[in-house]
Amino acid sequence: HLSIRRQRQMCIRDSISGGDIGSIRGPIGLGFSSSPQVTDLAGNLLSSTTASGVVQGYIIDRSNPTVTMTSSRAILGGTNPRSSISFSIDFPSSGNFTIDDIAVVGGTLTDFIGSGQTFSATLTAAAGFQGNGRLSIKSGAFTSDSGNTNRASTDLVIPIDMIAPTVLSVDRISANGAYGASSSVDIAVNFSENIRISGSPTLLLETGATDRTAVFLSFTQSQAIFRYTVNPGDNSSDLNYQTTSALVFAGSSISDIAGNQATLTLPDLNSADSLRSRADLVIDTTAPTAPGSPTINVTGGRVVNGFINGTNTGLSAQVAVTSTDYTLGGRAELLANGVVIASTSNMASPVLVALDSSTSQALQQLIPSGNVEFRLRVFDAAGNFAISSASSRTADFIAPRVTISASVPAPLGAGQFTTSFWWSETVTGFDCVVNVTYTNLSGSGCSQSGATFSRTVTAASNVEGIAKVEMVASNISAGVFDSAGNPAP
Repeated sequence: HLSIRRQRQMCIRDSISGGDIGSIRGPIGLGFSSSPQVTDLAGNLLSSTTASGVVQGYIIDRSNPTVTMTSSRAILGGTNPRSSISFSIDFPSSGNFTIDDIAVVGGTLTDFIGSGQTFSATLTAAAGFQGNGRLSIKSGAFTSDSGNTNRASTDLVIPIDMIAPTVLSVDRISANGAYGASSSVDIAVNFSENIRISGSPTLLLETGATDRTAVFLSFTQSQAIFRYTVNPGDNSSDLNYQTTSALVFAGSSISDIAGNQATLTLPDLNSADSLRSRADLVIDTTAPTAPGSPTINVTGGRVVNGFINGTNTGLSAQVAVTSTDYTLGGRAELLANGVVIASTSNMASPVLVALDSSTSQALQQLIPSGNVEFRLRVFDAAGNFAISSASSRTADFIAPRVTISASVPAPLGAGQFTTSFWWSETVTGFDCVVNVTYTNLSGSGCSQSGATFSRTVTAASNVEGIAKVEMVASNISAGVFDSAGNPAP
């Protein structure tokens, strides 16, 4: 539209249309096209298309600003409760964006500064807060320099932990039972949250006259594990820590992931969460009372007091023990000349240990020949032991043998001679009259000297043939035995 205001001035009012003006952001202006045809009424061309006055410029801004927030720390807590927060706005908002536009959960914002498109502040975690801290800016909270309201921001989430770990309970890792000297007992301290440990904290235990320290072994998630090695002289009927202050840093650090140092106070000594209540650990380094001599019982075959022979098939030993030594469950071993030949578990009083044998051959494989000292080694549940006095027996598994000899003239003719029976050892039950068969010979009496028996015999008269002196099994059916009870074959 053209209008003439004065003879030498005209005003052009133009309307812009066409295209997607809503997508345009930035400067916009009007200018002559190349080689415009502008003339006065006489037809003279316009001499210049360059404006001689101030050029008016305009900016189109149809965009809503958005804030991007970042934190200098990934997690807050412990020795690091503060973080620097940066705010970046994609369109200038000087004077319009303030700290009041920011909603905070889990802490407070201070030291808010900035202008244009860049701002910063300090976030301080709230004492006692544990969870996800959050910063958010709702839609329409502020405007850009062009007057457009902001879009809602993407929340900035920062994990915050301002609560120190605490001890929930103390428990066993090792099995319940009794432990003796040099045994290892592993103990767990359970915390309220996952922990990290550097260094070597310690746990002091109540172990009798001298309290012992359990050393740090390892940790996993919310559990710290300590190991106690039993020393000679340690004793406890129900193992527990010494006091509620028994867990100490000892130059180490126990903290959660956020860096909060743990509170090391242990549960009350008699509470349900104490080691004493949650475990049944007995520390016992006192040896049982040494028992007296065991009673040895031999069974099977011919039993002879003080001996073990080749006909016996079983043997057991029995001795009384002090009741306190086996009430928690112990065991015992039967020794023959110091070698274990039998054992039993779940000891009671009196202790009875029997050989696992049912034949004489099995028994002879376990017991040596000669003088044998039998002892019982008695263990309590913790493995402490005492050895009884000895009971002796003579083990003889060799049967007696006999050799027959005589000084006889050849040919015999009529006359006397002496027949001798040489036994390998002293025997009972032998009679050189009853137990011997004589052919073409006669005699009387039977003399003995130790293991040798003798008889004088006379050849039968008016006999021509062979004279015999012999022993067969039927001759000794009544039994000839050595002193141990072994029968002659």
